[in-house]
Amino acid sequence: MTHGKVKRTVHVSIRPGTHHLLKTLSPHFDIVVFTASDRKMTEHLVDFIDPGRHIQCRLYRDSCSISHETGHVTKDLSLMGRPLQHVVLLDDNPLVCSSHHVDNLWRCSEYTGDKKDRELFAIAGKLLKWHAVEVRLNTSSRSS
Repeated sequence: MTHGKVKRTVHVSIRPGTHHLLKTLSPHFDIVVFTASDRKMTEHLVDFIDPGRHIQCRLYRDSCSISHETGHVTKDLSLMGRPLQHVVLLDDNPLVCSSHHVDNLWRCSEYTGDKKDRELFAIAGKLLKWHAVEVRLNTSSRSS
């Protein structure tokens, strides 16, 4: 990976189920990567993770806000340009979701490199079942 004039070797461990989730859900959902990371570094990683180009849009740190409530970087889901009842934020960090969008958060576990991790397969299956209904569901029904 080249960052500016510096060439770096980056080792990436893709969570099991990532490609399945992207391929399975892309015919039914607009898939957007919304990261609090820097665009220059993340763009290459997203290209690597999504060779099939299932991700329709990418939002980076410059699209994030600082929460007045917590001081944390948050992802403003209104930037998606879609009715919020049709938006799900899949993230392992509940602090990235503003209090206005907490009902849209589907919290997944942090990926630790376990090649036996099956969480994204389970989430993809549940989202397929729900794709015809409002996604702002009771948070307790979203455990994987």
